[in-house]
Parts: sequence; structure tokens; C-alpha cells
Amino acid sequence: MELGFKYDSSVFPAKHEFGGFPGFPIWEPFRINVNGVFIKEFPITIKKILGKEIIYSGGGYFRVIPYCLLKKWTASEKYVLTYFHPSDFDPKQPKMPQLSRMRQFKNRVCLKGAYSKFKRYLFDFNFYNMLDYDEKIDWNKQKIVDSKNFEIIY
Repeated sequence: MELGFKYDSSVFPAKHEFGGFPGFPIWEPFRINVNGVFIKEFPITIKKILGKEIIYSGGGYFRVIPYCLLKKWTASEKYVLTYFHPSDFDPKQPKMPQLSRMRQFKNRVCLKGAYSKFKRYLFDFNFYNMLDYDEKIDWNKQKIVDSKNFEIIY
């Protein structure tokens, strides 16, 4: 686009307290048509559990879900986007009293073993950085979504 963006990973295809796109029709890389310009989208990976879409490959769910499930779910997918923030691994991070008690709990739960789990995850799977993965995708065969209504147009 006019700022030179070629890639995006903003589509969170599940309900989230700060937004999200529950029911989003695509859970794998696709292109977004923005007024005739295409951006390559790498959506966050979700898993449907008991009718609820959860994001297991990063953040709080990654910290609380038992590793055996993370490993099973990751192995069963052809596409998994992981995401982590430095705060996902730092049990000594300062508390944020401006947040609600529930939000503070969510930010701090299972921090102690998170980095060890992360290292194991990296060891057990072959991950690609976005640039390398981009080269593995035949973008002409990927679906296209219109940015105005999020409908699949190809």
C-alpha cells in the first residue's frame, strides 16, 4: 500500500476482549484486497474446542495449555502462526495496578515455566520466519478476501 506494507498478521479469527473476528472464514494465509492492492495476510492460528475458538499458539493460552496438547495440535495443522511478547516469559515483570484483577491474572498466569515450554516448542518443530515462509507459498493459489466486507472473492 502507500506505506509499503506487504504483510500483515492482524486477523485474529476468534473473539477477543479487545476485538477479534469470530467466525472469520479463513484460518490460513490469504490475500486481502484493499482497493485493488493486495496484502499478504498471515492470520493467528486457532483451534475449536467445545465450540469455542481459542488461540493456542501464543500468549496466555500457550502458557496454560499442557504441552502434550500444544504439541498434538501443532503437529495436526499444516499452518501454525506463533506469536509471543517478551512479557509472556518474564515472571519478574512489574505488576500493572491500572489493570483489572482478571487482566492482571491473565497477564501473569503460568509465567514461571513459559520460557522452558517455549524452548521445547522450538526444539520439537521446524518454524520459519515470515520472509522464508512467504517464499514457500504460491500466493496465486491463495484465497482473496475483500477488505470492505471480509467476504472471500476468490
